[in-house]
Amino acid sequence: MKITLLFTFTFSLFTFVSCLSDPEDEIMQLKVDETSCTEAWISIYGPGGRDITLQRDGNAIMEFTLSRPDTTVMDTGLTPNTTYRYQASSGSETSGSVAITTLDTTSHNFTWQVYEFGGEAGYGSSSFSDVSIINESDIWVTGDISTAEGNFNAAHWDGIEWTLMKITVNFRDNLISPPLEGVFSFISSDIWFAGSLPIRVDDNNWIIYDVRTTVDPNLSLSKIWGSNSRDIYFVGRGGSIAYYNGQNWVKIESGTTENIQDIWGAENTKTGKDFILCTASQIFRESEDLLLKINEDNTVSSFDWPYEDLKPYSVWFKNERKIFVSGDKMTSLTGLKSWKVYDNLSPYFMHKVRGNELNDIYTVGGYGYIAHFNGKSWYELPSTFYGSYVSVDVKDNLVIAVGYTSRSARLIMLTRNN
Repeated sequence: MKITLLFTFTFSLFTFVSCLSDPEDEIMQLKVDETSCTEAWISIYGPGGRDITLQRDGNAIMEFTLSRPDTTVMDTGLTPNTTYRYQASSGSETSGSVAITTLDTTSHNFTWQVYEFGGEAGYGSSSFSDVSIINESDIWVTGDISTAEGNFNAAHWDGIEWTLMKITVNFRDNLISPPLEGVFSFISSDIWFAGSLPIRVDDNNWIIYDVRTTVDPNLSLSKIWGSNSRDIYFVGRGGSIAYYNGQNWVKIESGTTENIQDIWGAENTKTGKDFILCTASQIFRESEDLLLKINEDNTVSSFDWPYEDLKPYSVWFKNERKIFVSGDKMTSLTGLKSWKVYDNLSPYFMHKVRGNELNDIYTVGGYGYIAHFNGKSWYELPSTFYGSYVSVDVKDNLVIAVGYTSRSARLIMLTRNN
């Protein structure tokens, strides 16, 4: 492919195979795939072999040969909340124009409330492990909380107050309250926990799925992602991956024995299928650090993780165009090819990254670290948030970070002020 970049400091080119039928019969056309505050992804459709000139606001910005019927270009260095118009030409043929408006930046202005549970002398230490926001009046948190009133493995917010919960299940004819490590919810009546085994609410009853008996005795599951309860994945220790289609459980061979620390997925913009990534690594010892992709046929392949001295620990994305990976550093992968390290952030380990949109992303970590990306810049919240935060979830303007102090389970409810 012959590519000429007229402004090399602002443009990148990524090519994807199209699912168009009979591309030779297609006229040249443009489609906006995605925008962020400073980037736009534009697909150009048409017969291959043509030399293309792409214009923005009437000025030529890029030239390349359309060797495939669907080529996606990324224009960068744009201004937030600004409208641009693109058009492509090839010889005497000119495509229709398309207009895009970049996302505006979101506010770095937050208010917050802090809650702590457990930590009383003589009752052991407490901690939170994960959080899932259904809405502002329905939030679930998992953990291990020891108090004078008893031991609890979850907490629930009803819009007014937090209530400590003891989730109990019937496991092999015994009632147990297992340690809960992960939580993922769809609606108030469709909530999943991971406590080494999958647990789900069903008509207000908690049901545990004994996949160690029915699928594989070595499965040990801690984190969850799914598009719905008939398409849901669990990952965990020793490379464990389990999949549930609403009727049957299967084990997915991950190809690693490293602990899988996180999983996230979204719809692929080209295929309409799930695009799913996992991170595998260890914080306090040497490990085979991996970024894994669960394919459509439930096989697993590995991305090349380019940093020998940086561990990938958590992953989040809206789609495959731009992927954020946190750990020793915050990194991003653009177009499945171009990596970036955000070296300007504090050197605290970042346990989790989650977001609403490409202009509203959060990461949390050690030493009370909480940072927000507004689409253009990162803002590190005040260091008064002592403790360690291991998970975060966000819904609209509400953010919940959870973790622990020296003895207490701790969470912060942040509200962004527009």
